Amino acid sequence: MLATHKGSMYRLGSASFTGLPQALRQGFTGNQVVFAQDDRIIGYFLLHSGLRQGMEAMIGSLSADYPVHLLSGDQDHERTSMAQRLGSEVQLNFRQSPQDKLDYLEKLRAAGQHALMIGDGLNDAGALKAAHVGIALTDQASHFSPASDAILDASMLEQLPRFFRFSRQSRNVIKASFGLSFTYNAFGVYFAVQGLISPLFCAILMPISSLSVVLFTTLATNYLAHRQGLSLKPTVSWK
Repeated sequence: MLATHKGSMYRLGSASFTGLPQALRQGFTGNQVVFAQDDRIIGYFLLHSGLRQGMEAMIGSLSADYPVHLLSGDQDHERTSMAQRLGSEVQLNFRQSPQDKLDYLEKLRAAGQHALMIGDGLNDAGALKAAHVGIALTDQASHFSPASDAILDASMLEQLPRFFRFSRQSRNVIKASFGLSFTYNAFGVYFAVQGLISPLFCAILMPISSLSVVLFTTLATNYLAHRQGLSLKPTVSWK
């Protein structure tokens, strides 16, 4: 931020933008915000980046099964504290501009990796689009969020590993549903060809086949969600 007042120029921003001497930049563990008048430094303060609630637990669970990359626009001063909180398995990348994040995701795609990107701001929009799956975090569903494949309530961030496990188990439910449908119809064709059931009885059995598959899928999916501690009931709040 830059402004002029009574012939003086005031600057508020990073150390490089305001001209903070290199000697004063050493030893800090946070992001520096400096206030300067012309060439004189009036003062500065430090900002320490915080993590969303549940993020440490989520990353700790995901890093056991997947490579995890952190792309942050913060300064590199946060590296030590973030490494201590998130673990050495997480690849930390700081001072990432929106273009840097986009380029990083495109490199992962070019390397044949399937990337899921989680972001909560406009500076993540390009990376969310470049990822195979982009998830935008939001504190309120009615607020603006960048274009993505899915929108996740920020309060549910800690549940993301459970969603992954639930998704893998749901694929098995789909396969079982196909198997149930195939078995049902194979027996039906066998008895129909033998002339053991009438056309009227076959007409009754056909919709029962579809209903049985829908019922099995619904019950199995709800059971798996309950085991993972996930609720499939939609919640709507009005203010």
